Amino acid sequence: MLEDVGFQEILVKTHYLAEKVEKAIGKNKNVKLLYDADLIGTAQFLKKYQDKLDEEFIVMNGDTLTNLNLSEIIEFHLSNNNIATIFTKDNAIHSGGTYVFNKKVIEYLEDQENIPDLIQTLIDKDIPINLYQSNAWYLDIGSKKKLAKAKMFLQKKGFFLPVE
Repeated sequence: MLEDVGFQEILVKTHYLAEKVEKAIGKNKNVKLLYDADLIGTAQFLKKYQDKLDEEFIVMNGDTLTNLNLSEIIEFHLSNNNIATIFTKDNAIHSGGTYVFNKKVIEYLEDQENIPDLIQTLIDKDIPINLYQSNAWYLDIGSKKKLAKAKMFLQKKGFFLPVE
């Protein structure tokens, strides 16, 4: 998805089963695997690797599948000129695991470990953020049970799923 909208450098934070992630991705010049030996949260990971971030960048949970139109959320983010855009659905404040940020967001990273903590800091400091409303689906596949549920959903939608 990221390559389809023009990303030429995709950073993937790995730890658990890093070898399997590397094998699944294969040889791809656009993907850089960054092993997280210290198990820091995503927000601190962004702070640690801020020199590798573009002025505008996207963060997606690796254990989430979605059909979100990335071009549209990026365009929405750029046209609204705030430092954070959150994908949300059904008028709920949740992220679907996808965010678009301006690099200025790093200035607000203190001890926050994860992105929801960062978003809360922005809200507490009255920093305007964008909520991108979409009817796109997203599926948490962070456990075997959730993965099985996601597979059933995708099969009902007509997606071909390879046999394991």
